[in-house]
Amino acid sequence: MSSGSRYCCTKCTIEVPKTFSSIVSKEVKLNVKVIRSDVKSIQKTLQEASDVKERETNLLMFRLAESDDDRSNVLKILKHLTGDVSEKNVIKIMRLGRKCETVVRPILIKLDCVLLRDSIMRNVYKFKSLKEFSHVGLNYDLTKDQRQEFKSFVDKAKVMEREENNQNFLFREDR
Repeated sequence: MSSGSRYCCTKCTIEVPKTFSSIVSKEVKLNVKVIRSDVKSIQKTLQEASDVKERETNLLMFRLAESDDDRSNVLKILKHLTGDVSEKNVIKIMRLGRKCETVVRPILIKLDCVLLRDSIMRNVYKFKSLKEFSHVGLNYDLTKDQRQEFKSFVDKAKVMEREENNQNFLFREDR
């Protein structure tokens, strides 16, 4: 009987570590998967924040006819909107996308500071006074998520305006 119990105990001591190690291994693998997904989520959030920060000083100009003199046309428009703009304030002006005869590509304007961008956007109503550029549009350079969020705000405002006649709504983004 003692040899049988010794056999049973030896068998148990061999099986227990195997099952214990397999349980621990499964738990560790599960925790690693959770941590990986958390890290990916954090990386995505950081990338989005970096992208927003990078676009912070940018503007997009739409419907400006393509020419070899885009830079001077853009500077002329910006100077009309606010007198604070000089050549050194505009870091980069470039057309986006591939050149196509039927489509007017938007222009990315990279400025040196957010205050200048905001000053320009406060005076965007002055486009109407420039006859040759009255059809041109100007907007913030937004990420895809920001554009979707803005679109949802506009849609909500339209619904609220239809429901409540003679009401004006103003949505402000906290910056």
